[in-house]
Amino acid sequence: MVQARRFRLGWLALVLCSCQGLIGDTTDEGAESSSPPGEPDGSKGTPGSGPVFGFDPYTPPSVAGPACGGKPLDPGPAFLRRLTNLEYRQTARDLLGVSGDPSTGFPADVAQNGFDNNAESVTISSYHLESYRDAAEQLAGQALSSATSRASVVGCALDGGDAVARATCLRSFVTSFGRRAWRRPLAKEEGDALVALAATASGNPGPYAGASLVIQAALLSPHFLFRVEVGQTDPARPGMRKLTGHEVATRLSYLLRGTMPDEALMAAAEQGQLDTAAKVVATATEMFKDPRARVQTRNFFGQWLQMPQLATVERDRVRYPMWTPALGDAMREETSRFVEDAIWRDGVSFLDVYTAPFTFLNTTAAKVYGKMATATWTRVPFTAVDQRGGLLTQPSILTATADQESTLPILRGKFIREALLCQELPPVPAEVPPLPKAVAGESDRKRLERHRSNPACGACHAMMDPLGFGLSRYDMIGALRTVDSNKQPVTGEGSLSGFGASEFDGAVELGRLLHDSPRAAECVVTELFRYTHARKEVEVDQCEVEQVLAAFKQSGHSFRAMLLAFVRSDGFRYRRANEL
Repeated sequence: MVQARRFRLGWLALVLCSCQGLIGDTTDEGAESSSPPGEPDGSKGTPGSGPVFGFDPYTPPSVAGPACGGKPLDPGPAFLRRLTNLEYRQTARDLLGVSGDPSTGFPADVAQNGFDNNAESVTISSYHLESYRDAAEQLAGQALSSATSRASVVGCALDGGDAVARATCLRSFVTSFGRRAWRRPLAKEEGDALVALAATASGNPGPYAGASLVIQAALLSPHFLFRVEVGQTDPARPGMRKLTGHEVATRLSYLLRGTMPDEALMAAAEQGQLDTAAKVVATATEMFKDPRARVQTRNFFGQWLQMPQLATVERDRVRYPMWTPALGDAMREETSRFVEDAIWRDGVSFLDVYTAPFTFLNTTAAKVYGKMATATWTRVPFTAVDQRGGLLTQPSILTATADQESTLPILRGKFIREALLCQELPPVPAEVPPLPKAVAGESDRKRLERHRSNPACGACHAMMDPLGFGLSRYDMIGALRTVDSNKQPVTGEGSLSGFGASEFDGAVELGRLLHDSPRAAECVVTELFRYTHARKEVEVDQCEVEQVLAAFKQSGHSFRAMLLAFVRSDGFRYRRANEL
């Protein structure tokens, strides 16, 4: 009990000390190149070219839009970003070498603007603190549970030698572990505080009791739980602070790997390899080779395309006997492989996800298509008879955007407007009546026409229904059908209002409209902006969006080129000075 109280008091003192550091200045780690804004910084390597990028990723495209005006980008508002539960889990794994999921008892991360990493919603509560405390104790126990794990985490022996050797080992552990846990070198006073905390365990049995307190305190510090970004002054950019090499390394690592920087990335930060835009681009390009980059892009597009909803889908097994949770998993994997092909295969336009006449199937996923397939995932082509091609005909999308009782087009149209065209629909008015009950012999189209006749319903439904009707040939699990929920013949005619000539027949034709739509291309950039910056865009962000969109177009709509355009931007490498 006494030791627990000591730990709580010691941790509180450490947190108070750490929080002061969140708003203080830091030692400059190097100055930005003196090249004018928007010009090459003189240290670039060989520009990317050929089928992978098809453009120069080291120099931002010239954008003459009114949002830019030839001035440096305003990085926009900054938020203190807490690790998401997934980031916590993966960071704990890489920091301590532990297995299992320490985030099991954490409050769920709430998605906002489509993503669960949104800094405005990823807040912290007293329940979080209790969960983090329990996880820290559990993780420290696991990390020090065996001689092998102790050697890996501590790096030296705390149970041998004389007092001087043990003190030297403790200081070495605090320095190295603290650097990795807080993703930057410790200040002297921070190291001293952790060493002093470890000394309070001297009366405890076991020579690693002090190390356990250090681990728990480090994991409970805001410098672990949050991605702290203070930056440094840059005379060339008044009003902004340039992120330090360690802060850029942290941004890169969580964006491209979903976890803490590894030793190579930390060393790159300390050697000045992240001090310029060109060097950041070169580092990010090399990081694309890491298998974790593929996993992390799945996290982005999975949330963008609402794949997590498949885990909660239920279907009437009488009406849909082939539905099982395993089928839902296969649908998700199919779409993941399909989108990854557009990201990682050289020379492919990412916009082909709307039109590509093929997919990837195994035995389970093929059932919905009525096709034969092998147990191994294989690329399968479509013909016109299949009425398939692109994301809008994939069972994952069609299932996730159908409600639990019908395939009325409302949710599907809403998904296209919001996720694929980035159009905000107004909130549902309080006086909107419920959908009318179906009348015998009445099609879903006629039923919704009756609903839209009410002035309170018409405006929103006019934006959603004509789009959703284009997907009417597919049922609640994405299989082709010939009749609707009221047993009336289905057709696929629809319209994409607000985009000129927009009449279409079926999801394949709608996919072609999206492929060719400038709005859909800009929406991909906007969605990646929201994920990269963990917030929704505001007016000052329009210049960054325009620059990235120009690079996206110039590259032939390469997803990797779009990512590189983001990481080389001022918005990624700077923060506002007045928001500290």
